[in-house]
Amino acid sequence: MYENTQCSVMIGGSMTEWFCVRVGVRQGCILSPALFNLFLEFVMRELKSIDRELNYREKMSLDIRYADDTTLLSVIFGKLGLSTQELETACMKWGLKINNKKCKILTDGDDNIRIDGEEVQRVNEFVFLGSMLPFTSKDVNRRIALASAAFGRLQRTVWSRRDISLKLKVRLYKSLILPIAIYAGETWTLRAEDTRRLEVFEMRCLRAIMGIRRIQRVTNEHIRRELNLNETITEIIRRKRLKWFGHTMRRPPESYIRRAYWGDFTARRPRGRPPKRWKDQIPEDLGLPLHRCEEMALNRGDWWEGAVRGRRRARGRYDLRP
Repeated sequence: MYENTQCSVMIGGSMTEWFCVRVGVRQGCILSPALFNLFLEFVMRELKSIDRELNYREKMSLDIRYADDTTLLSVIFGKLGLSTQELETACMKWGLKINNKKCKILTDGDDNIRIDGEEVQRVNEFVFLGSMLPFTSKDVNRRIALASAAFGRLQRTVWSRRDISLKLKVRLYKSLILPIAIYAGETWTLRAEDTRRLEVFEMRCLRAIMGIRRIQRVTNEHIRRELNLNETITEIIRRKRLKWFGHTMRRPPESYIRRAYWGDFTARRPRGRPPKRWKDQIPEDLGLPLHRCEEMALNRGDWWEGAVRGRRRARGRYDLRP
């Protein structure tokens, strides 16, 4: 099917000369994604004989795949190295090659892993499917920077134009800018400083939409009333977090996200005030003990009415109590 395939690339409005493509799936071909996934599935079946287990409360054999992104997990670094070698061998068998430049290792060990004779880059954090792992405040700053850049690109064409109504500008802000800023926000563990940065970014955007400068001394509450925005950006994140919490609690006990939530990790927490965990935010959001939140989340109707659509109490909490 791909025999004697030729391609041309458009650069600056003009086409380059045609050239032959002899390796890889063909860009632009509607069958290429399906063929790649089919080949990758056969590759991963070759690895079933390897014991890759991640210990939570129960054992889980994990390789995470999303499109062409493949992640291997292991609690033992030696097993991870073996899995990588077997993956490389299986890929070669099916005519695929791992791109070493796009591979990264996140581990606390000192050993190295090689692909095609070259060491794989070791990192302390990396971006996976749009989110930084492990989550830190850097990810919040990164999302704010990306959203600010997107907002700036529309400054002249949208935000500064007086022939566009405020209602339409707000709809564009909610559709184009806000999703960039709070992407994967339901999984964040926010500090007070993170919350402050998000709210500063939000008000900077809203003031620009209305054409108001800070020296004009217009309050944030007045701006929200004028734009008919009842929720702050942190309240939206809180609502998304509660919705995801309810979804997690109602998943089957054997599901990955449920096991991760109940994960029994072996590492000890440091002395002193430990870092806030994701699950620690749920009681703060609702003003209820965690076990009570977990019980209520099992009933989707009660949880939806109380957590997602319920009235907000003082300090942005959601009242689930009758």
